[in-house]
Amino acid sequence: MTKYTVHFGKSYAMWLGGYDKTYHRKRTYLDKDMALKCLNRANNCKWVEWTDLQSTKGEGMKKAKQFISEGVLTKYEKESGKLRMSGGSWTINLDNIKLEEVHKIVYITQSYVYEIMKDSAIKHGYIKVFRGENKLVVPLTRWTKRSL
Repeated sequence: MTKYTVHFGKSYAMWLGGYDKTYHRKRTYLDKDMALKCLNRANNCKWVEWTDLQSTKGEGMKKAKQFISEGVLTKYEKESGKLRMSGGSWTINLDNIKLEEVHKIVYITQSYVYEIMKDSAIKHGYIKVFRGENKLVVPLTRWTKRSL
């Protein structure tokens, strides 16, 4: 039996004493539809900054795939996989790739292709730790976006 786990992170308003970037919740479901409903609610909540959906067996859920070819990091993501920080951002997991091997980064979703040069991503992005992983957070305004 497949278990579906929805992970999401919350932040609190500044007037409540600042932002808590380390707050992490997870909900586990045996029913895929219930997990997707929870994920949709989390994505539409203004206090939630990031979401993730994982399955124990991977049945029915596509895992994010990425590869580096000729210096181009290509990653397949869902459009809902964007962070809600900074008006929307894509993240690059610095623990999984070596930036020295990359000169261009391409994210492909169901509807769009997002592209950015590595130097621009480093210049305009910032490093954050999410769930123990070092991530380069690059705002969407810095990416070149085109329809598929």
